[in-house]
Amino acid sequence: MTPAYSSFSSAALRRRSLAAGQAVLLLILAVLLVRCSLDRSTPPGGAQALKIITSAEGITQVAQEELMAAGFALKLDEPDQLRLLNRGSPQPFWIDDLDGSPVLRFFARASQSAYTAENVYILAVSGSLADGPIGDLIEPDTSTQTHIDEENQVLLSAPPQGAYYHTARNEQNQQYLPQAGGNQHWYAQVIPAGGSQDLALEISQPYPGAVKAALRLGVWGATEASADPDHHLRVQINGQLALDQSWDGQSYQVIQAVFDVDLLREGSNHLTVFAPGDSGSAVEVNYLDYLEVIYPRRLAAEQDRLDFISPGGKVQLLGYTAAPLVYEIASREDVRRIDDLDLQGSGSNQGISFETQAGARYLALAPGAAYRPERLVPLASTPDLRMLDGGADYLAVGPPDLLAPLQPLLDLRASQGWNRLSVPLQAVYDQFNYGLPEPEAIQRFVQHASQQWQSAPRTLLLVGDATYDPLGYLAPPVANRLPAFFVDTVYGGQTASDVGFVQVNDDPWPDLAVGRIPARRPQQVADYVEKVLGYEAQLEADSASTAPAILAIADGQDASFAQHAQSFLDAFGPGYPTDLYAPPPGDAGAPARVSQLLSDGRRLAAYFGHGSVNMWGKDRLFTVDDAAQMLNADHLPVVLNLTCLTGLFTHPEVESLAEALLFQPGGGAAAVLAPSSLTLAADQDFLARPFVQAFLADPRAALGELHLAARRQVDTDLPGQRDVMLTFMLFGDPALRLQGR
Repeated sequence: MTPAYSSFSSAALRRRSLAAGQAVLLLILAVLLVRCSLDRSTPPGGAQALKIITSAEGITQVAQEELMAAGFALKLDEPDQLRLLNRGSPQPFWIDDLDGSPVLRFFARASQSAYTAENVYILAVSGSLADGPIGDLIEPDTSTQTHIDEENQVLLSAPPQGAYYHTARNEQNQQYLPQAGGNQHWYAQVIPAGGSQDLALEISQPYPGAVKAALRLGVWGATEASADPDHHLRVQINGQLALDQSWDGQSYQVIQAVFDVDLLREGSNHLTVFAPGDSGSAVEVNYLDYLEVIYPRRLAAEQDRLDFISPGGKVQLLGYTAAPLVYEIASREDVRRIDDLDLQGSGSNQGISFETQAGARYLALAPGAAYRPERLVPLASTPDLRMLDGGADYLAVGPPDLLAPLQPLLDLRASQGWNRLSVPLQAVYDQFNYGLPEPEAIQRFVQHASQQWQSAPRTLLLVGDATYDPLGYLAPPVANRLPAFFVDTVYGGQTASDVGFVQVNDDPWPDLAVGRIPARRPQQVADYVEKVLGYEAQLEADSASTAPAILAIADGQDASFAQHAQSFLDAFGPGYPTDLYAPPPGDAGAPARVSQLLSDGRRLAAYFGHGSVNMWGKDRLFTVDDAAQMLNADHLPVVLNLTCLTGLFTHPEVESLAEALLFQPGGGAAAVLAPSSLTLAADQDFLARPFVQAFLADPRAALGELHLAARRQVDTDLPGQRDVMLTFMLFGDPALRLQGR
């Protein structure tokens, strides 16, 4: 049957499409918060705003019963009282009668975010939204996702009558390449010179008699050689050559070719991408991003759906089990339902015909083929973070299960005079980023607090792990408890940074002290808090005039590391006891000695030398395995890593050295300053020297404030120094001190 619009009122009989261009609505709908007092939970009558979380692109359907079960306050028979938003922009929707019960239908777009594979739509009661904006309205990406771009329009002529060009795509995100150029960092397996990769591609209902199809590959040429060209790839489809392309230089390329459609067959097709190795290059390495075949396909439904770019004119669609609904998609805000349809067929082969515009995108689906949301969740309107105008100078943000074991540390900070506030992460997402779990949400919250609160925050503690794989290609969800900002660096490519969280002003430097406890599990937070409480007790027991002992460890692989280490120690002056350990290369006893030195009571330890994710030096001077053996709870150091990569906490499987030191129960370190990328020792000096200067100016300053002061001295116009400022992060509580009060 063809579902009618809701018959619950005469107004509801009309199509419920809310146009995005209405200025009055934009003024009302620029924000998402439900105004609630801090001590009030769900408003009377149910939730005033509900998040509809989707993962598939297409028409999505939610039944009245599902909304009621999720606690939504309003029934669908009052459509004039409903608003639907995505990233703060109003979205069109329809209320239909399906088997006597109302359903909500709308076009959900696939996620455009680098941080989540899901999209979030907000269904809200009209008039329940806040009066003022919660930050800059996020400008939506209004581009239309099409199957054919302008290049293909040149490659391929107009499709035959009764067909359209369909894109079959194979993309396998199996390897993360942070140093790959452009915005693409996930690839399939490597294809070196002489190597190949086999792929399968499903082809459905190719149009018979058509002449041409197109093949397209996205590929990263990872090497560069003197030969020109120095990269060469061929692609076979079902054993027949379809593409033969060469190019020169280390670069991302989109290569394509036209081939006879007769090479394709219904069902599974076998494709082989291979590098002949005949370019004359000593080394040739390629990484495949994706492979697409664009071919003429019948205008026929598959699983009661058809998503197509029209060739223009009147089209006929068949193959539906029920009379389909048809939508024209111009953008996510500009979706209209087409009512002027000629119904055809019956039984299990129903269809329609209607007039189309060439190049326009259409969705046609049987009513029962609409997608369902992943889940429905009330918008987190409490605590209302905009109403905290009194403020706090110490903010802790994280998921509730990780914040709970943090409470003893927060109580300690309160006893020391900090006005601290613990903020659930979901409330920040919902109230400052339209429900989307992106790091910009915390940035907007911090900016709001800094500009609006009577007492502006000075320190931000992030509680939760992050990953360079937030879309979950390989990493489990627990690896992404609190996402990090992505930044591009000179030597390491893409990596994580915490600077974006605390950029309040327009300049490139951070404005607040920031630290992170990169925990996945509550027990990790509890273990760390227990260590900090012991560290603080020992700090208070020490005389306030007691100068902390300073240790420097230098990698013997290069004499310059010892020079940097000694300069670091000399900067403290004669008032501080210092010690340098610089073992010669290959010293078998060095690792044991390093572990001993880190455990014998030095308050501050700094390492200078080569490093990787899980160790210091090529001689394995100190590793994550060594950290796991430390039982120095009574003598916890703060450890500075003037090296590379030991703070790459975003690896989904490998524990970084910074994490190993931080989470070692009963030992390890009280806090760790470590980098998430590759930088040069000469550039690291521009952070190390200001750190010492800030400490000497105020030895009782919080560790995070010392780190902030040092960062703000870095010259960001110099790329190497900029990368040091962005990627040397503080792991642990930024309110820790090196010297007693």
